[in-house]
Amino acid sequence: MQLELNLSLDWAEVGSVSYMPKKRDKDGSRYYDIIVQRRDRADGKPASGIADKISLSLYTQDEKEVATLVKKLDAVRRHCTSKRG
Repeated sequence: MQLELNLSLDWAEVGSVSYMPKKRDKDGSRYYDIIVQRRDRADGKPASGIADKISLSLYTQDEKEVATLVKKLDAVRRHCTSKRG
């Protein structure tokens, strides 16, 4: 699977990446929300973007797949945070 993700914030500003199981009202099928939470900037400057939290819905029944994706996104977050100046 390939994924291109453009956020309204810099990856270095992401504080956490997690997911939460949900159920559709329409048919009761399961899906997952990936939650990208922004943290405050350490230098006191205004943070980029407009959202403190971004929620992305993944319509899949496979929690293992979602957990793997969240783990990869968190690795990107840690990599970008370590390069922060």
